[in-house]
Amino acid sequence: MSWLYRLFKRNDTETTVTVDPTVSLQFNATGNTLQQIYMNKLAATGPSLRVHNHLYTSEDGAIVSNEFKGEFLASAGTMDGVFSEFKLNLSSSGVMRAVFGAAYQKAGTTLSGSNSMLAGGVFVALPQGTLNGAGVDIVGVYGEVNTDAGCTITAVNHMCAVWAASRIVNWGAPGGAGQSECLLLTHGSTAGNWLNQAIYVYGSDHIYYFLTTVSCAGMTAIRSTPNQTATCDGYLRVYVGGKELYIPLYNGCTIT
Repeated sequence: MSWLYRLFKRNDTETTVTVDPTVSLQFNATGNTLQQIYMNKLAATGPSLRVHNHLYTSEDGAIVSNEFKGEFLASAGTMDGVFSEFKLNLSSSGVMRAVFGAAYQKAGTTLSGSNSMLAGGVFVALPQGTLNGAGVDIVGVYGEVNTDAGCTITAVNHMCAVWAASRIVNWGAPGGAGQSECLLLTHGSTAGNWLNQAIYVYGSDHIYYFLTTVSCAGMTAIRSTPNQTATCDGYLRVYVGGKELYIPLYNGCTIT
């Protein structure tokens, strides 16, 4: 009995292929091999590939359900570790996502302890060599929205490179259980390693409003008629149009 037959056992009464868990399948290629595995599905019925890994625990402490690794040797060009491209090929009123990441916690379980986290995705850029060039950008997450020259824009709700949304429904009063926000910016470097700014805006002189607020009239964070007699207790230092400017922070404003 060949190893391939033992690995894939076909049930002749069904369309299911079962895998013998005692036998592994490895593809080791040397030289200029273009593809080790190639799947081309022309019929529009169901997915091409599904990988499920249930009740998984690791024996060596490295808990990785599915792993993709590679090393690039190209000295120029664009290198993608995982490339995902999907096209919407017909008129639609649905939602299309090239990549969707979701981290769920099962009901009835508890997440606790220092540095615990539940995250739909984590992206890290970690240079370990030499950075030398004014055009070099190091980013942990890059988001871009673009339009083709032939695109017709009649009406949209929003077009944005990054959408940070919060839909927490059982938080209660602010500050009760901890901090909550749509966007969290942290700088955890050692002393002496400064960031130039927390937020950098490059608008090509084509940003109409710096900030727009909607449905915020009843919030304590925004007031259109502050107490004009309040004393300035501090400033936010900003850099606008090549000038260092200051946004005053008032103490003692009447807020109702």
